[in-house]
Amino acid sequence: MAAKMKCPLEDISNKYNCTVPYPDCVNPGGFQLPDFMTITRHIAESCLNDSRLAHIDGQIPTLGNAALTYAAGKKIEDLRSWAKYPGGDIWARLTTWKFPLLTLIAFFPRPPISINVETFVLIHLIGSPINTIESMLFTLSNCQSRATYWRHQFGSEGNLSSLVPDESDHSWKALTLITISYDEWGLGDDFKDLMLQELYVPCRVIHTIER
Repeated sequence: MAAKMKCPLEDISNKYNCTVPYPDCVNPGGFQLPDFMTITRHIAESCLNDSRLAHIDGQIPTLGNAALTYAAGKKIEDLRSWAKYPGGDIWARLTTWKFPLLTLIAFFPRPPISINVETFVLIHLIGSPINTIESMLFTLSNCQSRATYWRHQFGSEGNLSSLVPDESDHSWKALTLITISYDEWGLGDDFKDLMLQELYVPCRVIHTIER
């Protein structure tokens, strides 16, 4: 079987069109994001109706959102030419990012959770620190928002009765924790509405008429 030609990455202005499409080729360097972006742009500029471009919801792509289909990407990638990261690149990333991050984590106070859970959290943080920290900050912000809401509802201006007599702090803290747990499944507002219905006290009125 004849080897496919190497994908041209240089400027191809006016060289290809829908009649003479960008060639069926492979990228000898394997998966290289800059090369794939260039190839995708070349295919899109040549013909937006090219079958190698993904049609989302049946719509013809534009130059601004063009993307290769999975099948086209696999062919262009050419698994036989898969290249590993150079050892120097791996070591540079470990020494400039992973090792310092691991050292920083080691000095952080951590809750008394099981060794399995702690190991998973640490691996997740090291493997995807930006995503993990973003998730932590979102959870913290959401927890503060829920706490403020429930604390107000159980306060003097709210309309909810305490779950435990004379312990309103216990009530709003408990519902805050439960609500953010439901938030993990996207059901926090549903739980909040349910609790408002169950705990609402319509007769709580501040008697100020005679004052």
